[in-house]
Amino acid sequence: MRANRAANNAHKMNLIKVSSSILRNHSVENYHIFHLDKLEFREIEITNSTFSSIGSRGFIGWATNLTMPFTPKVTIDRISLNGFGSRNRNDNLLDANNNLIEFTMTNSIVTNMPYEDQTVGGRLVRANSDSQIILSNMNMFNLTTGGAEPVDATLQTYVQTSNILNIDLGWNSRTTDLTLPADSPLRSASTTSGPIGDPRWAF
Repeated sequence: MRANRAANNAHKMNLIKVSSSILRNHSVENYHIFHLDKLEFREIEITNSTFSSIGSRGFIGWATNLTMPFTPKVTIDRISLNGFGSRNRNDNLLDANNNLIEFTMTNSIVTNMPYEDQTVGGRLVRANSDSQIILSNMNMFNLTTGGAEPVDATLQTYVQTSNILNIDLGWNSRTTDLTLPADSPLRSASTTSGPIGDPRWAF
C-alpha cells in the first residue's frame, strides 16, 4: 500500500483494515509493505494475516514528520511476518520518524530480517519517544543486520515489551509453510493461552 503521492496531510483516511489475508513474494525494495508517508490516518488494524518472503524495506513506514490533529493508532494482532527488510534501511518493523503514534502488536511472530542477500540497520522501531509502543506475547527470532557479520537488531528504550520469546522455528526468508510444530510452546503463548501468529498456521 502506497500513500505518499500528495502533499503532507493532503490524503486522509480514517481506517485501514487488513484481515485474514496473505501477502507473499512482494520483492519491491523501494517501499514498505504499508508505505504511509504524508498520509493523515486515524487507525490501522491488521489481524489474522501472513506476510512472507517480503523483499520490501520494512513493514510500516510513516517516515515524513507531520503536524497531526490527533495521534494515529496502529493495532496488529495475530500475524506472521517472515522474511522482510532490505536496502540498508533502519527501523524495519515501524518507522514513524519523530511522529507520535500509538502502536500495539500482540500475539504475533516476527522472523528472518533482513530478506536473503540483503542488509539493514540495527533498529526495529523509530517514533517520537513520547509514543506508546507495546509489543507483547510475541516470538521474535533471527532479526539481524544481515551481511557477513550480522548483529542482532535492537528496540529503543521507549518500546514496552512483555512475554517476548526467541524460538527458532527453522524457517528462512523464503519459507512458505509457517505451520507451528505440534509440540511448540508457541501454540499456547498468546494472551488467551492459544497460538500466536496467523491462526491458519495452528491447524
